[in-house]
Amino acid sequence: MMRGILPLTFAVLAFSCSTTVPVPEIPFDDGYQISRSSLFQYKAPTGWLEVSDARDTSGVELWLVSPDFRQSLEVRRVSLDESLQEGLAAESAEAVARLLAEMTRGDNWAMKDSVTEFVGGGQAYWSCEMSNPTGDLQRVSVFVADERCFEMRSYMRGPAAGGRTLTLHGEFLRMLHW
Repeated sequence: MMRGILPLTFAVLAFSCSTTVPVPEIPFDDGYQISRSSLFQYKAPTGWLEVSDARDTSGVELWLVSPDFRQSLEVRRVSLDESLQEGLAAESAEAVARLLAEMTRGDNWAMKDSVTEFVGGGQAYWSCEMSNPTGDLQRVSVFVADERCFEMRSYMRGPAAGGRTLTLHGEFLRMLHW
């Protein structure tokens, strides 16, 4: 009897002391919603609120806030000079991403990494991550949709931001369609 219990005890201990912690999946609503200009379709994170601001929010396509108000997602059109807009190509979007990152750095934000390109669903994005002294985290991605330049910002307050903001940012971009 003891011989059968001993291997079972070791197996239980081995599995319960595993160092692999599963990353929680971020749940999203089932149905798609439409952005303010009707250009984008997206799935919102479950329980998040859509912000409607009475102030001038020209260029804002969508703005979502978490129920605890510690996280937000925003997609907005980047205003470019008309001559830049006409010749907008992938290289221009990368330059815009670098410019936005530099502009944000002046607001007490430090870049955690350089602007890097990634491709998802056949679409190129240029992204960087920034943090401030209080531990807030911000990820910015720039992309071209409908021959216009857009930026998506995800923001999380507090030192616990970590990988959750990056996961949310990437998952949301995968669900953003135009």
